[in-house]
Amino acid sequence: MSKIGIAIPTYNRNKFLIKLLDTIASDIEVFVSDNGGFVTESIKLAYPNAQFDSFKEVIPAFDNWNRAIRGLHSDWVCLSSDDDMFLENAFATVEKIIQKNPTAEVIIFGNETIDATDKVTSVWMPTAAEAYEAPDGFYPFRYGVDAKMIGVFFKKDLYLSVGGFNESYKVTAGDSCFVQKLLLAGKTVYVQEAVSQYRMWSHNGTSQMIATKSWMDEIVIWQDEIGAFLKQKGVSEDKRRHYKDEVIARNMLAGMSSVLRAKQGFMGLLRYVKPLRYPVYAHFKTQLSIVKCLLLSLVKR
Repeated sequence: MSKIGIAIPTYNRNKFLIKLLDTIASDIEVFVSDNGGFVTESIKLAYPNAQFDSFKEVIPAFDNWNRAIRGLHSDWVCLSSDDDMFLENAFATVEKIIQKNPTAEVIIFGNETIDATDKVTSVWMPTAAEAYEAPDGFYPFRYGVDAKMIGVFFKKDLYLSVGGFNESYKVTAGDSCFVQKLLLAGKTVYVQEAVSQYRMWSHNGTSQMIATKSWMDEIVIWQDEIGAFLKQKGVSEDKRRHYKDEVIARNMLAGMSSVLRAKQGFMGLLRYVKPLRYPVYAHFKTQLSIVKCLLLSLVKR
């Protein structure tokens, strides 16, 4: 069994897929789940370390993510979007961390964010280099998952034990929910080194959907799912409802900010927040930011 495998769900982005495959060391197992069957034979022949599963049917994104991971035989797995890339010496760094932490089950690395032209626009790192026994690895990400999937390496057995990605998610939260489950279930190591580049597109799906009820509905589903995990771990009801409402409040605030940027004003904000439950157990500071956002919309009328 290979030590590290890269799962790549792809959908009609051969140009970027090639750039990604060129950044993966030749001794790393790769499984490409070719949603819609767009990968050409010339690409398949160019990467002998990669296995390609091409199919004409177009399946939902999270279904394809699971399909890509399940195709690997490696002990460790990383899921990469087809437009992301790994940095030079990334796999030597990952190997080093695995050797230093033989009982680890999840490793969270930093990442660079790049734009459509490969320009680095920002860098994210874990706030501290720490190792946690389960379920304590969850707490740095209790209010949201800052790491990108290409920066998360996890044991295949742990993936199977938490049930993989919940394929019922359609808009958001499926990746964050999955990572939080890993952190609750496995021994986690946070590493203050970047090993990858995550591509951020302008006018992406997040920017288009974040100020919708559909987005917030899935945030609630995510938090209820994680709340059930936390209850199993003995976390108190007070903490569970605080975590839930803080995540809801932060996403509500992000949606409100999007409405303001679109210059929809106070009435636009009112239409957005009216169907949503107010997060009464969120931090006072976060609630105050929500109020300030409403007041700001009145001032800018």
